[in-house]
Amino acid sequence: SGPYLEIHSFSGMGMSSTGSIDLEEEEGENMLKPAAALAEEVPAGEKRTKTYALADFYDYYHVNSQIRLPSPNNVVRWALESAAEEAFVNDYFKFPVLPDHKVEVKVEKNGMGGVSDVSINTVGTTDFNLGAVSAFTDHGYYFSFSRFNGMTPLDVSHIKDGYGIYVVPLAENSSGLLGIPEDRDPVELAVSLPEEIDLMGLAAASDQTELYVLYGLNGTQYLDVYALPDMTKTQTVELPKQYRDGGTVQMHDIMVDETGILLNGGACMSFLAPDADGKLAVQTIGDYQTALDEYGSFYTWNGLDFSWNGEFLAITYPYDFYESCRYYLLIFGADGLAYTGRLGLSLNDADNGTDVDRYHYKYDHRVRFDSFNSYDDTNYLSVSWN
Repeated sequence: SGPYLEIHSFSGMGMSSTGSIDLEEEEGENMLKPAAALAEEVPAGEKRTKTYALADFYDYYHVNSQIRLPSPNNVVRWALESAAEEAFVNDYFKFPVLPDHKVEVKVEKNGMGGVSDVSINTVGTTDFNLGAVSAFTDHGYYFSFSRFNGMTPLDVSHIKDGYGIYVVPLAENSSGLLGIPEDRDPVELAVSLPEEIDLMGLAAASDQTELYVLYGLNGTQYLDVYALPDMTKTQTVELPKQYRDGGTVQMHDIMVDETGILLNGGACMSFLAPDADGKLAVQTIGDYQTALDEYGSFYTWNGLDFSWNGEFLAITYPYDFYESCRYYLLIFGADGLAYTGRLGLSLNDADNGTDVDRYHYKYDHRVRFDSFNSYDDTNYLSVSWN
C-alpha cells in the first residue's frame, strides 16, 4: 500500500507475557502509570481490578506517530520513530488529559511476582479521540486534526504553534531516499486555522501543486485551495447543501485525480473540476444512495474510481469484493444522476468488460474499464471515458 501518516493517542490497551512485563520500559505510548500503581498492590499469583482518573497520573496525553514513506523497490521506509522525534512530537502537540477520563485497570501477576497480564480501558463515555487527516507530497506530509472528532471538542490551545495544518518536511538525501532535512524540524506549522472550523479532510493535487482543505463552518461546508509548497490560499469554494432523511449530508472524504475532486458524504457526493477560467467549481452533485436502494446496496469508499470528461462524471465501485467481480456504475451530469446500473466482469475478458454481463441494456455513455485487479483493496477497477 501507499505512503501514510498516523498520529494517535490513548485508546486503551492490553498485553500479556509468559515472563514478566516491565511496565516502566513499556511506559510511553501505552500510558502505563495507572497499571504500575495497581501492580504495587497485587500479590504474586493474584489479579486485581481498579478504576483510576487518568489525570491523576498525566497532564497531557502521549501522542504516537508513524509515517511510511515511499522508496525504491517498494521497501518500507519509516520516519518519526526515533526517541528524539517522538519527544519532539509530544513537546509540540500537548493535549490536556480530560479531568473526567477514568480508566479500568486490570493487573495479574505470576507466581514469581512478575506482571504477566495488564489491560487499561476507558470507563464510561469520556474518551480522547485524536483524528488526524493527512495528504502526502514529495516535499512534505501535510496533516491536521479534527477538533470535533469525539464527544468533547479537542483542546488545541496548548499546541506549540497553535492550531493549523502541519507539515513533516521531506527531501531526498544523497541516496535518493525521502527523509526529514537536517536543517528542518520533524513537524512545522504550515498555515494557521481558526479553531471554530470543523476540519474534515485534506488532499493534494495529482501534480502536488495544490492542497485541498475540506471543512465546515456555521452550518456550511467549504473547500479551500492552497498553493504548494508556500501554502498561499488561492480559492475558497462554498459547497452546496444536500439533504437526505430530513438532515443535511456532510461531505467527509476526498478523492483527487487529474480530472477533478470527488467529495463523499456517505449517501451523496459533490464533484469539483476547473471551469473555463481554471478555477475550481462544483460541476455536479448527487444523491446516489436513492438510486441504489433498489439493489439493497451499501456504499463503500474502498475500490472506487471515477473519471470526468468535462460533461459527465462516471463512478465505479464494487458491491462484492471477491466472489463474482460485480460493480456499480453511476454517471452524473450537470442535472444530477443520469445513469445507474450494475455490471459483471470476467477475469478472462479481453475487452476489459465493456460488453460482459451487463445488467442494464439502455446504455448511452461509452466508458472503458481498465486495470482490473480484484486483489487490490484500493483500486479494483479503473474507469475512463472513450
